[in-house]
Amino acid sequence: MPLELREKCLQELRASLVEQLGQAQIHNGNFISLLSLAGLQSTEDILPKSGPVHERIKSTLGDSPFVEFVYSTLSRELFEAHEFSSEKGRAALSSLSEYADLEALAGRLIETFQSLPWKYAVTVRMPFDLGPRLSNEGVFEVSEDIRILRGSGAIKAEYPLVSGIEKRDREIAGTANLLSIFVENYAAWQEDASYLQFDVEGYIGTEGVGDTFDGAVSAMRSFYGLAIATMLFNPFRWPTGQKTHEKAYVHRRTGKGWIVEQASELNPQLSDAINALDIHVLHGRLPNGTIDSWIGKTMRDVSVVFKAGAPAHKIRLAARWLFDCYSGKDELLKFVQAAIVIEILLGDKDTAETTGLSNLLANRCAYLIAASHTERTNLIADFKRIYDVRSNIVHQGKTKLSHDEKEMFNKLLLIAHRVIRSEMQLLVKDQGF
Repeated sequence: MPLELREKCLQELRASLVEQLGQAQIHNGNFISLLSLAGLQSTEDILPKSGPVHERIKSTLGDSPFVEFVYSTLSRELFEAHEFSSEKGRAALSSLSEYADLEALAGRLIETFQSLPWKYAVTVRMPFDLGPRLSNEGVFEVSEDIRILRGSGAIKAEYPLVSGIEKRDREIAGTANLLSIFVENYAAWQEDASYLQFDVEGYIGTEGVGDTFDGAVSAMRSFYGLAIATMLFNPFRWPTGQKTHEKAYVHRRTGKGWIVEQASELNPQLSDAINALDIHVLHGRLPNGTIDSWIGKTMRDVSVVFKAGAPAHKIRLAARWLFDCYSGKDELLKFVQAAIVIEILLGDKDTAETTGLSNLLANRCAYLIAASHTERTNLIADFKRIYDVRSNIVHQGKTKLSHDEKEMFNKLLLIAHRVIRSEMQLLVKDQGF
């Protein structure tokens, strides 16, 4: 549903925007100075601060949508239509003929802003081709908004990686800044790869900036966290020595179909963590001929967590923290992140104030996952020791883990995995799957 700003708001917005655009500066011919647009925050403040429109803006576009929209729109237009020149210094935006009429420019920007939120598809390559194991059609629907697509399937026709805008297409291919003007070198989907794709709604600025893009990345972290917890994926693939910088391809839905807008590089740490994943197959314990069926069943359980919506929110959040734990390098932070997985799923502020958080989590953990009385007793004892380490890190500024504490961290990770799996099993049962 598009934004419907009142006429008085539109008039004030236009007047303020014209004034701010008059201050806008460009340099080197095609870069807009963000500093020169600092006054846009006062224009942002004109937007509704309460009511349905405010809630719609905040829920789909984030906290500063107008500033980001104007800056990203102008940045993309300038980059795609003008060439960089080191000989050109600073100049007013209005010195360019297509931006000379500031009234018309402000009107166009506001009209386009009102058409938000937009529909996007964010697509990232998986570290292996999972597609053949999941679907004959090359598509596996994780949920209504998440799917796995094969590079050899419909993705090529429905989500093209060429927009027809020369500089954009070379930027997506990674050749925009190379001396390759005479080389036909464009991005293409890898036919022997699988891709994880997320449908999101809102606004995605240049270089993947904004809450909408972050929402897709957050869902991806949850997906991989669930896959690790269920032992679908192994997070310790033998390193190849090759560093890869994974891209998130961003397509926007228009009246002409899906148009590619950009390819944003993922955070290097996130990229490394994804590429460390491999299909688990339970350390080779699965009999021949059962791997595909086991993967299919596990994927269906993962799907329930995304299809269930609000009832599964804590499981998705805990899985995201678990994946972040595997993607991190700092052993102390990883310890805390693994503990937070348990706190999200089993914590209870009111009960914890009475019984103590450590005791509460230890008992809930033990009664949820232990298979015998002896295991339950051992789990309670282990967890209390584990939580003492977590408290020392947070409250006493611990600087490193001892050998015994590293062993406790490994136990904590296994507990986190089991708690997530147990909560998933309960959810699957509740959802009737």
